[in-house]
Amino acid sequence: MKRALTVAAVVALMSSSAYAAPLTLATPGIVGIFDTTKTNASPSTELIYAQHLLDMVGLGAEDSAFSAPNVYMTSTIFDYSGTLVLGIKNETGGFVVPAGWDYVFAKYDGPNAGYIFYHLPTWGSQTIPQYPYAFWGRGGDYELSHFTTFNRSSVPDGGSAALLLGAALMGLAGFRRMLE
Repeated sequence: MKRALTVAAVVALMSSSAYAAPLTLATPGIVGIFDTTKTNASPSTELIYAQHLLDMVGLGAEDSAFSAPNVYMTSTIFDYSGTLVLGIKNETGGFVVPAGWDYVFAKYDGPNAGYIFYHLPTWGSQTIPQYPYAFWGRGGDYELSHFTTFNRSSVPDGGSAALLLGAALMGLAGFRRMLE
């Protein structure tokens, strides 16, 4: 009987989706954190917050551009840069992100905690923690409220593409004149 209870307790703990070790800004797959008192931002607002994190550079960079106490970015070991496209908000209470998404902006515990921004290919899982021990306190203090998924834009910026094409054509024309 005692063994059955122990096994049941272990299974219950594993199913809670709590991250066993403390998450830090150096944890692979954590792009950054965003502290905020906003409880239920729209996907377009979350896109702005998430893009700001991607645009920051440096280990432990801190910024308060959005009147939040702290906005942090992780290490530059991984290339998280890019332009995000508007994502889809998931408020079902689940912890598994549907396949096909690169980024997850996860909101923890309404006005008390904040967001953790995950890069799923580097994170190595489609499952995000229900309790992200210990960015804002002890494990189990702040539960996942919702998450919004994003991908990188695959459409090149029109201005940059035109500029590069023009420069390449001018270079070819100059090279051709040198050969004549």
